[in-house]
Amino acid sequence: MSASHTDIRLFRSIVIAILMFHIMIAEAGNTIEILQPTRDLMPLVGTRTMMQDSEGYVWYGTVESGLCRDNGYQIDVFRNDRHNPRRIGQSNGILSMCEDAGGNIIFGTRKNIFVLDKQDYSIRQLNKNIPDGRVAVVSCGANGIITAETSNGCYTFDRNYRLIGKTGPGRLVFTELTCGFTDRYGNEWTGGINMENSIRVNDSGGMEKTTPAKLPAVLANTRPDFIEDGSGYIGHTNTEVFWTKTIEAQPKVWHKLLTAGTRIGCVAVSRGGWLYIGDETGLYRCRYSCGNVEGPVVTVTKALGNIRKMVAAPGGGIYFITPHCELAYCGDDGKTVVIQRGTESKALAVAPDGTVWTTDWFGNVFRYDRQYRKFVDIPDAGIESGDPVNAMTCDSKGNLWLVTDKMIKEYTIDGRQRTMHCSNRNIGVSQFLDISSNDVSIIVTCSDARIVIDPEYSTNTPHSLALTAASIDGKMTYSFRDNEITIPSNSSIVELFFSTFNHVNAHSVRFAYRMDGGSWQHLDAGNNHITFVNLHKGRYAVEVRATDADGFFRDETVSVRLNRLPAWWETWWAYIIYIVLSVAAVVAADRMVQRYKTAKRKVAELQARLDEYLRKEDAEIDKVAEQITDNTADREFIERAVAVVEANMSNNALDIDTLCAEMGMSRSNLYRKFADITGQKPTEFVRAIRLRRAAEMIKAGDCTISEIAYTCGFSSPSYFNRRFKEMFGVSPTEFR
Repeated sequence: MSASHTDIRLFRSIVIAILMFHIMIAEAGNTIEILQPTRDLMPLVGTRTMMQDSEGYVWYGTVESGLCRDNGYQIDVFRNDRHNPRRIGQSNGILSMCEDAGGNIIFGTRKNIFVLDKQDYSIRQLNKNIPDGRVAVVSCGANGIITAETSNGCYTFDRNYRLIGKTGPGRLVFTELTCGFTDRYGNEWTGGINMENSIRVNDSGGMEKTTPAKLPAVLANTRPDFIEDGSGYIGHTNTEVFWTKTIEAQPKVWHKLLTAGTRIGCVAVSRGGWLYIGDETGLYRCRYSCGNVEGPVVTVTKALGNIRKMVAAPGGGIYFITPHCELAYCGDDGKTVVIQRGTESKALAVAPDGTVWTTDWFGNVFRYDRQYRKFVDIPDAGIESGDPVNAMTCDSKGNLWLVTDKMIKEYTIDGRQRTMHCSNRNIGVSQFLDISSNDVSIIVTCSDARIVIDPEYSTNTPHSLALTAASIDGKMTYSFRDNEITIPSNSSIVELFFSTFNHVNAHSVRFAYRMDGGSWQHLDAGNNHITFVNLHKGRYAVEVRATDADGFFRDETVSVRLNRLPAWWETWWAYIIYIVLSVAAVVAADRMVQRYKTAKRKVAELQARLDEYLRKEDAEIDKVAEQITDNTADREFIERAVAVVEANMSNNALDIDTLCAEMGMSRSNLYRKFADITGQKPTEFVRAIRLRRAAEMIKAGDCTISEIAYTCGFSSPSYFNRRFKEMFGVSPTEFR
């Protein structure tokens, strides 16, 4: 067998031994071995080196795929590719890396030493005087001095990357089998060249998962709900109520308390020593003490029908809900009072201080306000997805706990909230069924397990929140000055990416944001990016917060300022142009109006002068031109026009085209000329001359009115009469 094959077998043996050791450690205590959550985003399997920087990013030095940055949600890769063929020199193989005193990443490849500047995420060669060679180790001391061990020697650099020392080449030792580090949460990361990166988590999450009690064969197909009575647990099936000493394992004491004739819905034990049984017909009770029923079962009420859920009240008695009322109370004296009717409730819980909580079938949670005697919707306590709540309870501090099929939610008395899911690392069940509490624990009954949660548990781990990247129309950027992002005017989609650097729990961390002090918008668990589409020009303030490892929102926030640049037509100089053009348009319009008014006034004056002359009894048609204009050319034009009309006085077929031909002018020029001189249209001028001639003939008295009308070119006497009266104010007969 060759030496290379021996090395491969040795390598495999060491890897298997390391994995077995990790598995043994995990099984020995509360440690859990998981694979790197973002492994599917890695460009290659395996790493040569890894670390976590002071901001919280995890960095991987890969074998042939460059440098990778992991924020818990995305992997950003810095390497040579077809778009940037010399981004990190001549090699994508990362052999070593460290963080320097300024927070920048120093890394060594098979060829040289490089620095990734966190200010703008640019990459450059650390010192161009260093010859190419494999860089086995780079490190940064407490004094900021950087040391690099290469195949050409050992080099030292100051904080400004100036070469301050060099020793001759030595023997390089590569530790390529495994690499790792311990992150800020105490989790141990391990990787290797041909290994998927794994994490050993040393946190139980404040919960214990146990196997539920195995029931006798006769009860094996039921799902009992257990309540504590101080000495054991009371459970029920569809028709029986029983007591057991413990539900942690196979019960050694199994005691049937009673058998009901109808389907049992719920049971409760009051502080006054009464065992209450609710079924589909009503509410019943009997005396009870330490696993023993004392006395007969008596009817409390059948008026409210089916009892859906009941809970012992802190001061004695029980609260219960039915399909016919939201809330009712039965005291240990046996008297029942309906507190609230209305929307049907699904689950019920009572806090140690007597606060009553209910929920409907749509995940909405309500708190009973004693002062106003009504239920108040508490949106933050409800289930945002609208999933129905299977059960709810309150712990010893008064915090509210709810379960749906897939989620546990805690809502604290100070308004905080956290969620845990079936798929969470420390849970791993298929369905949540019920939830209850005692003085020290929250007990969740599952379809295939029992989860005991310590409500006082807190990881007490560091919490940091940062903007990790931004994308503008798909183009990523990693550097921001004071968290301010400038958005070009032609960009439409902006995405902001955030992280708390809780890589192990990133899938359960929730983010929320608000713009310009508005209401908080919550993102789904595991979603770390916010998308804005087609923002209007202007400045926006985006405030972001996130939950910690326990699922509670922290008070710390990150503010991001977005500056959406205006388009060219929205800029200040464009508005100046708009103002100038508007002023110019107003001035031009005013001038046009004034010019129009002047022209109209001139036309009116000309027309009035002509009409006034023609109405005179001694007016002479051949002197019309002298009366309306002093311009020689205009006078000649009018005289020619009068001559044409005189020559065609009896011709009622004289039209504009004939007049244009006689005057030797185009139609448009003729109209314009008449308007400028007389203020009339050509047809109006012709009619005025004919009417003037008709007036002369009427005064002469030689002809009848009808003969005068036809002689002066009018088509009918009636038309002539109407036009004559319009001009002279009297009829032709009266004018005579």
